[in-house]
Amino acid sequence: MKSKRVVSLKLALLFAVLFTAAYWGAAMAQEGKVTGTLERVTRKFKTFCLMTKEGPEILKYGDDTVIKNSKAASVAKLPSNVHLVVDYAQKDGEKYAKVVTLKVAKVAPEDLITTEEVAALVEKGPEKGNYLIIDARPKPRYFEGYIPGAVSLPFHQWDELKDKVLPAKKDTKLIFYCGGLTCPLSPKSADKAKKLGYTDVKVYHDGMPAWKKTGHPAMASVESLKKLIAEASKMPDKAPFFVVVDLRSKEEMEQGFIPFATKMTGEEVVQRVEEFPKFKNARIVLYTQHKMTPAALEAWKQLAAWKYKSAAILEGGFKAWRDQGCRVAKGEPANKIKFVKKVAKDEIPVAEFKELIKTQPGGTWVIDVRSAEEFNVGSIPGTKSLPLEKLQKDVSDIPKDKKLVLICNTGAISSIANKLLEKKGFDTRYLNATIKYDDGKFEILE
Repeated sequence: MKSKRVVSLKLALLFAVLFTAAYWGAAMAQEGKVTGTLERVTRKFKTFCLMTKEGPEILKYGDDTVIKNSKAASVAKLPSNVHLVVDYAQKDGEKYAKVVTLKVAKVAPEDLITTEEVAALVEKGPEKGNYLIIDARPKPRYFEGYIPGAVSLPFHQWDELKDKVLPAKKDTKLIFYCGGLTCPLSPKSADKAKKLGYTDVKVYHDGMPAWKKTGHPAMASVESLKKLIAEASKMPDKAPFFVVVDLRSKEEMEQGFIPFATKMTGEEVVQRVEEFPKFKNARIVLYTQHKMTPAALEAWKQLAAWKYKSAAILEGGFKAWRDQGCRVAKGEPANKIKFVKKVAKDEIPVAEFKELIKTQPGGTWVIDVRSAEEFNVGSIPGTKSLPLEKLQKDVSDIPKDKKLVLICNTGAISSIANKLLEKKGFDTRYLNATIKYDDGKFEILE
């Protein structure tokens, strides 16, 4: 009997050890780390979307989430497109961010150059200053706006383009910049330049975000504007998906103007704010006759204050446009801005969405991803309420054979839901527009 009791006790102890190990193993499995680029933050749900190599990752944050390597008080205050490392705890199928660390690219202190120093060199000019400013970001980012005089040498095209871009003189001061402190492209480019024998290599670590934040203008190249106009010219009956503003005098406009331009003085840019697109990512290009004028700079600053992310001044102005053999329009520029938003492949155009909610085809579900409370206050007839928080946990209510169109108030939450459901294998698009609800009625604004 005693022997049986000993065996039973040993078995009980073994099960206890196994249970404890399993328990702590499960507990440890609830902790994790994920790295990616910050794409969207929704303050209402206190969630943020991190774009990782495996796809979008949605996490929750709170007042107790710790932010490291940044002065930001919360995740909501972080700028978009920064690289983050997130330590999280998982509970009830949701990931809660405990610590969010900006992944700051390392640069030796002696290699750094400040905004003030870069601005002083730009004021002096490349010939007198014996320097070359190099934008290491992908070409589309460069086209959206760059530091005056900067040339494009995307890091991922280094081997292909370096001999065409870099100067022959090895003692030329090279200044590399990219998307800010968390972007590794400029430090990596600087290292490559040093290995090629360049003796004076600097990294403007604060990059394009700090340049614009301190009131220095972003420039647009003739090449980038030429591409926009060529694309818009293929659809002459439609409004362009960008804005070009001619800030010159009436006499200068008589020489001709850039196609699709709207005439406007620097002062009118402020006065006619309602004409500009509501879409803050719209490409806006201001141009003068040749040199940058105080009026052009003030107009650009006003657009930046209005949160336009891709406003820029055409480098070299109309003279550079004409001298490079680009098409010049005659007559008079337009008196009023015309604009239509260019729709991304995973967005649904507003016109198509309006037709969809009229016809309500059976093969498509329109899903409102706002909270249930918001949905109950105002909604579009025929839409289904599935809040983002519910979609993160459970998508079993959604049939795989349906096409999905996701909506919210502004497109911010629906874009996150779109990435989430796309990752799970659904056929999705989302509406990137503002919807206003009032007394049972709704209005859709681009």
